[in-house]
Amino acid sequence: MPERTAVPAAAPAATGRRRWAVLAVLCLSLLPVGLDNTALHVAVPALTADLPADTTQVLWVLDAYSLVMAGLLVPAGAVADRVGHKRCLLAGLVLFFAGSAAAALSTSPGALIAARAGMGVGGALIMPTSLALLRQVFHERKERVFAIGLWTAVGSVGSALGPAVGGTLVQSFWWGAVFLMNLPVLALVCATAVRLVPRHREVTPTPFDARGALVVALSLFGLVHAMKEMAHSGVRPAPCAVLLLAAVGLCWFVRRQARHPHPVLDLTLFRNRGFAVAVTCVLFAVIAVSGLEVLFAQYFQYVLGLGPQEAGVRMMPLALATMLGSLAGGAIVGRVGISRSLRAGLTVAVLACAPLTLVGGADRPVVFALCFLGMGLGFQVAVNVASETALSSVPSDRAGGAAAIDATAFELGTALGVAIPGVIAGALYTATLDDTPGLAPGILDRARNSAAAAHEAAGRLPAADAALLKEAAQRAFLTGLRSVVVLALVLLTLCLLLTYIHRRTPRARRTTPR
Repeated sequence: MPERTAVPAAAPAATGRRRWAVLAVLCLSLLPVGLDNTALHVAVPALTADLPADTTQVLWVLDAYSLVMAGLLVPAGAVADRVGHKRCLLAGLVLFFAGSAAAALSTSPGALIAARAGMGVGGALIMPTSLALLRQVFHERKERVFAIGLWTAVGSVGSALGPAVGGTLVQSFWWGAVFLMNLPVLALVCATAVRLVPRHREVTPTPFDARGALVVALSLFGLVHAMKEMAHSGVRPAPCAVLLLAAVGLCWFVRRQARHPHPVLDLTLFRNRGFAVAVTCVLFAVIAVSGLEVLFAQYFQYVLGLGPQEAGVRMMPLALATMLGSLAGGAIVGRVGISRSLRAGLTVAVLACAPLTLVGGADRPVVFALCFLGMGLGFQVAVNVASETALSSVPSDRAGGAAAIDATAFELGTALGVAIPGVIAGALYTATLDDTPGLAPGILDRARNSAAAAHEAAGRLPAADAALLKEAAQRAFLTGLRSVVVLALVLLTLCLLLTYIHRRTPRARRTTPR
């Protein structure tokens, strides 16, 4: 595809004077997107009693938002590159506002699911366009890495605060208040974005591959949905069939994009090795850390016997280090440069992950805290630098597509990071438990699904049998956890090796400015 030349619509000086205000607007645009990933979880009991909704409907209420957003990120990035990033950002904010208002006023599960899906459409437009606009507003790499880090940190803070904010609103008002809290923020962001966010170029609309956009959206939707089902319910025929159909759809989509004169996904972006390595690093690193985060939260409860609140406190160093890494990336890049920052972040994450391969039944709080701090800091620095590298590797008029691919890699990595380690750990848990001598078949049947099921079954057994079952379940869980830690270590190490391969790329083959 021939490259188009970006034509600035605002003078660089004007953009320079207001770039920090633009950053504040773009970060605030992401806050409701992050909050709605988690805020609704604590509202489920009140929501179920009020509407009412059955178990399947509740799952769709929770998942419709993230599934629709994951499926539409790539088409949204392509649309933004054609009609303008600012226009798509404003459209996303309006859709998110309308979806939030409709969700708060829903009187049936179906209406709430539809409203959540509408919010997912808005989120899919907000994420890649706000990231692409950061690429256009911040011209210096050090500042751009800091801006992306702050943008990421706001999204992380939104997800982290979601349950606490949602719980407070549900307790004080009603479940619909979880959605109404978005409206003032979205109205403020939309009003200020109209005035502050610049239009960097006049856009000449080009034809759009609607069929390809529909297929990739449905395929990504099915892929993430199947992975979530496997993580929750194990490997069953229905999610496997959906996964197969999604894989076929994605293969068809890639072949179509390679031949289409106006593709939704510009595959020539992947010819730039810097872009390809950066996106791969984001995907693999997110898979690695997401899986460990889920399983260690269970480890502290089912193996070490801690309560939910104390287990959450033990996981806090990972969350805090992640936020710190989001903000520290710019300073690190300013001192050592992009390539060294990326390798340094991945090296720290690898070194911090390695001791966790020796995890056992003994509680070592200092070791865990140090490992989580190192992993969170190194992971987030590496992911932010990789995201910046992906955006810098392409012309500014294709930043929407690049940002959409980067955001899709992150969302897909999060889903795969829950599903793949969950399937591996679950299979090893079941196999190890089945090989445990001394357990009656009836007890095994009640305990073989998960460590949680084993602890529940142990509560109804005599003391001697309960102790034996808990010990067997802990041993089986540790077998699966160690395997997942090894997988995470391999993925992080592979990312680190890829950065060295990119370093040896001849300069003559770099076709886009850095």
